[in-house]
Amino acid sequence: MAYFPGTREHQDTPAATKSPTAFDLGWIVAFLEGEGHFGWKPNGAVFISVSQVDPEPLLRLLSLAGGRIGVSKRTKTGRPPFHRWQANGARARGVMMTVYSFLSLRRRQQIRRALQG
Repeated sequence: MAYFPGTREHQDTPAATKSPTAFDLGWIVAFLEGEGHFGWKPNGAVFISVSQVDPEPLLRLLSLAGGRIGVSKRTKTGRPPFHRWQANGARARGVMMTVYSFLSLRRRQQIRRALQG
């Protein structure tokens, strides 16, 4: 798995390797509703991220939506590392707009704030 060093807008975010079906889109919506974070950096860069200990759902998201997966080590002894999927810039905006109408009011507000910066 690749490690992503940052979330700057100019970084290329790799494309999806699989075209999502309607079922896949439903899975993406449900996963991002429960686990996703829609945000922006002070420099205006838009991003979506999801962190998990188990990388399997992130690998599925990676194949369907593109992005990157990184691994972060836990600082506390005995805690397993966690994996984070992230999409930035145009890819993040595209995913946000694709799932927007299917998400809860709370998540739609996060997306509006992220897109407005």
